[in-house]
Amino acid sequence: MAYLIAGTILLTVIIFVFIIKKIRNRIKIITLSICLVALAFSLISSYRLLFEPFDPGQFHPSALLNSQLVFLLNVLIKFLFFYFLTAIACGIINPERISKYGAKLLGVEIYSEYTEKAKKIEENADKADRQMDLIVELNRNIFDFLLKPFEESIIKAENPADMIRNLIRDILIKSYYKHPRVKIYVLPLNKRGFLELGEKLTAYVRPLALENRPLTTIEKKTIGIGIVPGLEDLSTAIIIDTTHENYEISDAEICAACSLFVALATIIHWAIRCQEF
Repeated sequence: MAYLIAGTILLTVIIFVFIIKKIRNRIKIITLSICLVALAFSLISSYRLLFEPFDPGQFHPSALLNSQLVFLLNVLIKFLFFYFLTAIACGIINPERISKYGAKLLGVEIYSEYTEKAKKIEENADKADRQMDLIVELNRNIFDFLLKPFEESIIKAENPADMIRNLIRDILIKSYYKHPRVKIYVLPLNKRGFLELGEKLTAYVRPLALENRPLTTIEKKTIGIGIVPGLEDLSTAIIIDTTHENYEISDAEICAACSLFVALATIIHWAIRCQEF
C-alpha cells in the first residue's frame, strides 16, 4: 500500500509538471490541476479498501460488492465531492448557476419563468387597455369638435394659427382628463415656442424641426412629439409629455393630434378660398 501511495504521488507530480509545460491557458491549467489533485486524493484515501480483510463476524452492505468495485465507487464519489468543493472555492463554478440548473431540474425555475412571463403579459395588456381608452376618448372629442361650426371663429381671429393651436391643445387636455399630470404643448416652431418648451424638450424638438418634414416620434416611451411644418406661422410642434403620469404614450395618440391640426388648417384654407368666390 505504501508503494501505491508513493507511486501515485510521484505520478501526480510528473503529470502536474507536464501540464504546466504544455498548456498555456491559465484557466485550463487550474481546472486540470484541480482534477489531478482531486483524483490523487481520492485514490490515496481509498487504497485501504483494496487491502481490507473480510470479517465474517461483521456484516456491512458493502460486503456484498466486489472490493475493486467498492474501491472505484469510493474514488468516484470522493473525486466528485473534492473537485466541486475546490472548484466552487476557487470561483470556477458559480453556486448560483448550480442552484438555477437544480431549480430547473425540479421545475421550480420553469414555474418562476412562466410567472414572470404571465406578469409581463398582464402589464402589457393593462398598458394596451389604457392606450386604447385614451385613443377612443381622443377620437370621440375630435369627432364632437368637427361636428360643430368653428370655421368662422378661426377666420375672424387676430392670429388664426394660434387659434388652431389653442383649439388642438384644449381637445388634448379634455382627452387626457384622467391623466392630470400629463403636460401638453402645442407651440409654434419659433423662438417663443422653444423658450416655452424649455431646454429638455427643445433638445428633442429642434433637431426634428430642422428636418422640415411631417414627423412623429416617441422619446423614452413617455414623450410624444409631432412636427407639422407649414408656411409662415403655421409650423407647429405638438408635444405630449406623460413622464410624471407613468403612462407610455402610443404613436396613434400623437399622430391623431397632428392629423387634427392638418385637418383644421386645410378646412380653414378652403373656407377662406370659398369666401373669396
